[in-house]
Amino acid sequence: MPNKLLEKIKKADKAELLPVDVPEWGLTVYIKQLTVGERDSFEAEAYSVRDKGLMNDIRSKFLVRTLCDENGEVLCKPEEFLELTKLTSKPMEKLFDAAQKHNSLSDSDVEELAKN
Repeated sequence: MPNKLLEKIKKADKAELLPVDVPEWGLTVYIKQLTVGERDSFEAEAYSVRDKGLMNDIRSKFLVRTLCDENGEVLCKPEEFLELTKLTSKPMEKLFDAAQKHNSLSDSDVEELAKN
């Protein structure tokens, strides 16, 4: 039997989408809030490579989980993150900064995840 409080929480839990204008592309891109499972998956991936050095493509691997359309549909799957590495750095850095803030991922969190 499901817990009534948990059911209420699940009904009330709505991920906010953050619209970000990207003038370089002439588009608005959306950033979604990660679920706790998605955040754990990203952090687990970062920690799994720590003994090998800096996590490669950390921005793209985070953005692939957060960039979406106006309906919250991600632009590509996490395993397709390399598609994002081909994009120019200026708009991607702007999106990464916005995604960090929108998901409460501090600079020190990123440094901790990236260091060996």
